[in-house]
Amino acid sequence: MKKEKIKNLNIKKRAVLLLLTSVIALNTGLFKKEGKLKAEEQDVFAVKNDYVTTIDDVNMRNNDSFFGEIICTINENTKLKRILSTNENWNLIIYNGKLGFVQGEYIKFDSMTDDKLSIEQKTGFVTANTGINLRLGPSTENKIIGGIENGSTAEVIGKTDNNWYLVLYNGQIGYISSEFVDYKENINFNDNKDGKLYGYATSNVNFRIDPTINSDKIETIDKNEKFEIISQEDNGWFKIIYNEQVGYISNKYVTFDPKDGYRADFFKVIYVTDELQLKNERNDNSFPLYTISQYETCEVLADFDNQYLVRANNYIGYIPKSKTQDLYNVFVVVDISAQKLTLYNNNQIILETDIVTGTQNLHDTPTGIYRIRKKETDTYLSGEDYYTHVNYWMPFNNGIGLHDANWRSKFGGTIYQDNGSHGCVNIPEEYTDDIYYNVEKGTKVLVQK
Repeated sequence: MKKEKIKNLNIKKRAVLLLLTSVIALNTGLFKKEGKLKAEEQDVFAVKNDYVTTIDDVNMRNNDSFFGEIICTINENTKLKRILSTNENWNLIIYNGKLGFVQGEYIKFDSMTDDKLSIEQKTGFVTANTGINLRLGPSTENKIIGGIENGSTAEVIGKTDNNWYLVLYNGQIGYISSEFVDYKENINFNDNKDGKLYGYATSNVNFRIDPTINSDKIETIDKNEKFEIISQEDNGWFKIIYNEQVGYISNKYVTFDPKDGYRADFFKVIYVTDELQLKNERNDNSFPLYTISQYETCEVLADFDNQYLVRANNYIGYIPKSKTQDLYNVFVVVDISAQKLTLYNNNQIILETDIVTGTQNLHDTPTGIYRIRKKETDTYLSGEDYYTHVNYWMPFNNGIGLHDANWRSKFGGTIYQDNGSHGCVNIPEEYTDDIYYNVEKGTKVLVQK
């Protein structure tokens, strides 16, 4: 679904609730973005092609954790076809024409499949050269559970001996025919084959001699025009090559997604585990563009051996992978400095809005990574000097949580510095229900400075 920007809010309404039983919100950390798995990661998952039987009633979930939504309950002594297993003892199975996860302690091995089809574990990427169906099994006789657009790329996790790929695409697992795709062991950012980094203009933009608006203009780059990016300056401007000339354009007019999506150019979100420097290049002589604080999130634009190319606070540069952690499935990011809340689902933005956090230096909202403890509607919040009704209440750190605030007429900006909350995250009333119905108990909330 194409994302639309509505004022300061980018949102997909309840059509993208978590209860999409035909889609698997898979923890994509199971599948490495590198072309080859490292030796110590070989046991992260294993492709299967067999049957298991339930030894007790078991919940089938939409991801590989107990926080996953329950798709259905499978009765004891039910035979299931298994697609893969993980080292966390979760198993991806087919049941009643749907894919889902069950815990390994509730099943036992039954038998090999009777289709005599072998499948090997395989990593890499495939790009569709036409629109292609994603199916429940490796043949055209199997049920269609989704599709891959022409030119889109899916991650390969297995291949059958009849030349069908088992792939992960937009959080969904299924089979596609190799006849309609091109395979690569690894893939460069933007699918470029020359190892270079390219960007696109989001509007008509001046191409200048120096990285400042006071510099002489070389020419105007039209919207959606492609150019090679060399590096980024400490003021955020990009040094680029365009029409065989070297110059600069403002980072405010650059995207890495030619489809002109709303920040649709990243493929996953991470947070840093310790303070680190965002560097302008990948070499030892690079200089810092920006200091990333602990728990601050970054949107990953490209994946290299030991580094990510990321966007952080509107700067784009390189950071080491060793000081980062992935975020999966549905999660909320509260940015205190920007006074923004962003809700992600499978690394896509489904909601972004202005907020008001705790009053600065008095009731600061604590930074860190938390989980929503419970969900309540039509309740009251109380403290030493307040007793307030809210329609939606989602605590994540003792008495601190997400809630609507109909007593506020404005959100965002610098309001929190002098007239913030008692620590909670105040959200515009008209958007709080969308957050409430997209999160669950256990959903991660990351609060950054």
